[in-house]
This record gives sequence, C-alpha cells and structure tokens, in this order.
Amino acid sequence: MSAPFSIRPATFEDALSIAKTQVAVWHTAYRDILPGALMDRMTVPDREKGWQRILEAYEASGCGAVFVAEQEGKVVGFLSCGDQRDDALLGRFSGEISAIYVEASRQGIGTGLMAAGARALLDMGHEAAALWVLSENAVARAFYESLQGAQVAERLAEDGMSEVAYGWASLSELARA
Repeated sequence: MSAPFSIRPATFEDALSIAKTQVAVWHTAYRDILPGALMDRMTVPDREKGWQRILEAYEASGCGAVFVAEQEGKVVGFLSCGDQRDDALLGRFSGEISAIYVEASRQGIGTGLMAAGARALLDMGHEAAALWVLSENAVARAFYESLQGAQVAERLAEDGMSEVAYGWASLSELARA
C-alpha cells in the first residue's frame, strides 16, 4: 500500500524539487521514445531556472498555477496549468494543462493533481482545457483517457515528434476526480 500524499500550491522554494522530479520522470517516461541527444539536454539546473521563471510569472500575472504532490516529505509529482497557448485549441479549450509529471507507482497522485488543476482553471474562469502529449506515450494517453479526456487534435511538433491533444469540454467533472 502506498503512503498517503498531499497536494498543495507550489511556492518559489519548490523550483528545485519540481526540476528534479521533471528530469527524473522525463528520463524514465521518454527513454524509449526520444532521441538520446534530446534526453541529455534536460538537466536539473536548466529546469530549475525555468520553473523559477514560471512560478514568478504566474505569481505576477495570476494567469496560471502550479501544484506539487508530496509523499513522505518529498515532491513526487507536479502539475502546471493556465491560459491556453495553442491557437488551434483556443476556440474550444481556453485553459491548458501545460505539464504533469508523476513518479512511477504513485497510486492516485496523477488524478489528484489533475483535479487540483481543473479546480484552479475553473477559478481562473476556464470551463474547458486541453493538453498535448507525445503520441507514443501510451501510459500517459491511457491515463488521460481514464479521466474521460477526449482526443481533440493531432500535430507534428517542431522537433518532428507526433503529438496528440486531449481535451475536457467541461472541467467540472475532472475537478471532482
């Protein structure tokens, strides 16, 4: 049985923990999907600086939120969300889940993070949201489908990778997940 976990809004002091989690999950989840050179570019110092900028921007604008999941005193997952950045999705999905990373074997944490993100997006005035995921990431796609996410678009990303967008036309149900 897994240890209990908690979810809370991230603070500026969480940037390093978020970066460590992102890099660890990235190297596990994408090991067989992404080229090694791309994998090597994802470093903790680089991601920590990125998360510091994101957390500062969200705090200043009020147009986004980041949540962390903690288990036994350690950050084991996080989610960020805010205004939709993709023009192709904006008409139907004004909100966006821009990142969600959860360490393996963390029963219920992903669902809890998605619910927290949905509630935050609703509080920001968004009724619907979408996210992009690599087409080859079968585990993540199955997770989004288990939360009633519907495939709403496909694209070839700038790096040549195929991506699929999942959307939730009504965040209310996801907020109760």
